[in-house]
Amino acid sequence: MSATLKKLSFSTFVLTNRFPNIVCLLKDNSIIVCQDVVECPEGSKDYVIIERKFLCKRDAFLVPYRSSDYDSYVVSKLCKNADEWDFNLIKGKMFARPNKFNPFHNGNIPSTLPDIL
Repeated sequence: MSATLKKLSFSTFVLTNRFPNIVCLLKDNSIIVCQDVVECPEGSKDYVIIERKFLCKRDAFLVPYRSSDYDSYVVSKLCKNADEWDFNLIKGKMFARPNKFNPFHNGNIPSTLPDIL
């Protein structure tokens, strides 16, 4: 069984499995929610991210420029199925805040997330 890690530290940010430090941008510009970080195989120092991907992504604004030019989006519709990614595919951490009010309880990932900006 693999050892479970609750946070992964990079030079400019920390990724955890608790909101708000759970959303990141991948190099293919996908936006994901990190559910867990697993060392696989145990003791290898190789990690995978167990995640769920946002299915809908749009510009947060268009004027005076497209927000996507600066990796700023409104996302919604979190995929129901979890997947795994190599942590080397992470481009950066996303600043996440609810775009519509929907409280998060105890930092856990709710079954449905609001649109986030």
